[in-house]
Amino acid sequence: NWGDQNAVTPVKDQGSCGSCWAFGTHGAYEGSFAVLNKTLINTSEQDTLDCSGAGSCAGGWWAFQYLIDAGSAKESDYPYVAVKGNCRSDVSRPCKAVAWGYVDSTVEIPSVAALKQALCEYGPIAVAVEVTAAFQAYTGGVFNEKSQGDINHAITLVGWDDAKKAWRIKNSWGTGWGESGFMWIAYDSNKVGYAAAWVQAEVTPTCEDGPSLLAYDEFYFIDNKQYS
Repeated sequence: NWGDQNAVTPVKDQGSCGSCWAFGTHGAYEGSFAVLNKTLINTSEQDTLDCSGAGSCAGGWWAFQYLIDAGSAKESDYPYVAVKGNCRSDVSRPCKAVAWGYVDSTVEIPSVAALKQALCEYGPIAVAVEVTAAFQAYTGGVFNEKSQGDINHAITLVGWDDAKKAWRIKNSWGTGWGESGFMWIAYDSNKVGYAAAWVQAEVTPTCEDGPSLLAYDEFYFIDNKQYS
């Protein structure tokens, strides 16, 4: 569990915008940055939502290439507002990635062994999952609905537990959902791991935004979380 190694940034809340794809992208990126630079940073999903062209509040796909080509602003410089707006040109984007790729581009869902290897090699990774009413209602324990519907949500995979036979995932629905924003989900449940992708952050001190730590085909998924 990368959370035990101070390499998982705090849970965020995407609000009523279907921008899970941006939060999955940044969750993996911030995790890689923490692993490589021993520093937690808070990067701007709003920057990626407005400027990357990878999606909108109606869904999207991984935006790692944008982080390579343009970089990301810090959250404090380009705060999240849960609405897609015009791309701002008045902010610096010092947080950059240098590479990304799919864990296994030959299959929809990589093997458990391949996902574990990617977690060990790169840190937290971005994956898709199928959200259902039961998923939305999760409050704790190991989620094992094992639905086989279409994927519709992006999350960040941060660890595993073989005793539980489950992945540890970070969601973007705030800390009031699940186990303070996290979930244990069975290895073979709800297509978790679909389109798993890793990203490698730049090794640089220029993006520090917090205290130093000691220690396939184009596919759109739509966020189907219901809001009151």
